[in-house]
This record gives sequence, C-alpha cells and structure tokens, in this order.
Amino acid sequence: MHEEEDGNQANSCRASRIVVSRSVEVADSDAAKEQASKLCGYLNKLSGKGPLRGYKPRWFVYDPRKCYLYYFKTPQDALPLGHIEIGDASFSYDVEGEEGQFEIRTAGKEFLLKAPSRQVMHFWLQQLQQKRWEYSNTRVSSQRDSWSSPTMAYPPHRPRRQRRCARL
Repeated sequence: MHEEEDGNQANSCRASRIVVSRSVEVADSDAAKEQASKLCGYLNKLSGKGPLRGYKPRWFVYDPRKCYLYYFKTPQDALPLGHIEIGDASFSYDVEGEEGQFEIRTAGKEFLLKAPSRQVMHFWLQQLQQKRWEYSNTRVSSQRDSWSSPTMAYPPHRPRRQRRCARL
C-alpha cells in the first residue's frame, strides 16, 4: 500500500463528511432503489504524478444501478471526474498505517482514499461491501445466495460450484 503524507491534514479533516439520506419518492419503477440509503460524502483521493502527487478532497456518490462510486470536485458538479467500479473491487487498509487511509482495487487500477478518521473509514468500507453484495445479488437473481448479508459471521456451508473460464 502507498504511504504518502498529506501536508494539510486539518483541511482534509474539515472537508470530509458523510451524508446518508432516504428518499421518500415512490412514483416510478426505481422506487425501491431510491428508498435505499444513498451513500455520498467527501473523501480525500490520492491523485497526480511525481511532485504534484497528493490528496485532493473529492465528493463521492454511489450509484446502485451500475455499482459505481462516482467522484466529483464538489457536490454541485454535474459531470464526474471519474468513477470506481465497486462490483468486482477489493478493499483493504493497513491496520498500522495512516489513520483513515484505505485502498480500492479494481481490474487494473488502484485508488488510495483517506477518510478523516478510522471510524469514518470503517463506515465507508462496510457500506461499500454491503452495496457490492446487494448489487451482485440483484444482478443474477437466479444464483442468489441464501444468506442475508455479507457481514453474517458464519454463513451456512455450501459446496462451491466450479466456474469454467477460458484462460489465454
């Protein structure tokens, strides 16, 4: 995992927050998705190269339709700066590393993010894992798991099905 120091930690902590809200609209076919908690808020994202590399505050918004975590410069921006595909991502953090710092790895790309505290980092990681689990269970409804949550302590033992894939 990368270890970069953020020179202005006070500013990064002030700029970070989490907003969780519930929608009350039930007018259209996406009502169930809209009623689910919306995950959005500020995190610091490591970006740039060489001497310009550093953490920048970004507004993150989770989109349940694609299982993407979009990031913007501000909450008012209409177009995202980019996105992170959460559906097949892995999450990690160093227990002894910098407080609030965690990594999201996707196919071919790594994103280093920093929350203002370890507690906020754990919240984001739990929510992203939950959203990824919900997405994978709605995407392939015929292959749903019988257990209710990815955070279940001891899921029932089931023999794993072998997946066949061509390797080049």
